[in-house]
Amino acid sequence: MNKFLNIKLTTNDGSKNSDIYEFVGNYESEFNGCKFWINSDYKEADVWFVIEDLNSPVMNTNIERGRTIFLSSETSWYEDYFTKKHKKAFLDQFGRIYSCYETGLKQVYDIPFLTWMINNNHIKTEGVKNSRDINYFMKLQHLEKTKKLSIICSTKSFTDGHKKRLNFVYKLKEYFQDDLDWFGNGINPIQSKWEGIAPYKYHIAIENKFNKYIMSEKLYDSYLGLSMPIYSGSSNVNKYFSDKSLIKIDINNFEKSIEIIEKAFNENLYEKNYKYIVESKNKVCNELNLFYRLSVIAKEIDKNEEKGTKKKVTIRNKNYFEERSKKIENSKKLTINFFKKIFKRYVII
Repeated sequence: MNKFLNIKLTTNDGSKNSDIYEFVGNYESEFNGCKFWINSDYKEADVWFVIEDLNSPVMNTNIERGRTIFLSSETSWYEDYFTKKHKKAFLDQFGRIYSCYETGLKQVYDIPFLTWMINNNHIKTEGVKNSRDINYFMKLQHLEKTKKLSIICSTKSFTDGHKKRLNFVYKLKEYFQDDLDWFGNGINPIQSKWEGIAPYKYHIAIENKFNKYIMSEKLYDSYLGLSMPIYSGSSNVNKYFSDKSLIKIDINNFEKSIEIIEKAFNENLYEKNYKYIVESKNKVCNELNLFYRLSVIAKEIDKNEEKGTKKKVTIRNKNYFEERSKKIENSKKLTINFFKKIFKRYVII
């Protein structure tokens, strides 16, 4: 009998056998009874997770189809992204679907499957090793706070959500002036998000979209830096974190948001509710740790799914179904145009 469940984890970035020490605390990629094979050609998995998409056109593994799991991680998709025919065809390959977006298929609604990002800045330092791992964060009880308020927000404005957030941050900076330190790619780059969170009592975290299930590393990183989040995002956030551990604002109402923030400062909510911030930090390390979440799903599947004969299961990437859909549509157009010409010809005759 195997000591661990063998978990094949495929991500769309394709990083081969990524070092996940930061999240699991060992170099064997083992956590909570599971061994993770990340972007590996591992062929005998007990469960196969695909986060967002494949990193190659086609992949296969010897497994029961019911143990292939799709997980969404992107927080910027438009709401009907997965309801398009070719996206649904992609999702139909999987035994289970976990998504924060409506898919039109049988699914489990869940928050995005993301790691924390406090040790990097999304672009320059992603994957760089450092000593702040899960063991460090679990032991962390205090940080010296020399500054008041920060935000990490890039200047990208690809979506309506990005534009709305950026406009709000410009107004915040105009109001708070030097009391607010603004970091982010395109405005004030930093080597790691740690630098923009750890020295501050309060950190503003604004999600890309305001969907009930979209809750991301923007919030997790604030807790890991022992900063009190000033949060705008998931309406479901208190299902996961104590209301006393964060300050909720609505970026659609600037004046009310300022009132709430100023009140928090005046009442010293950081000091008053510090124990709840620490509790939330611990929750990020445990229940909301990506690899813990995967292990819980894998164990539930292994317990409840009948064990059949493993067969070669092939999964294709999103692009395959998109291109196939385009070919079908083009073929339909050609057929319609052909019959239009025939009809026109006979009508004229």
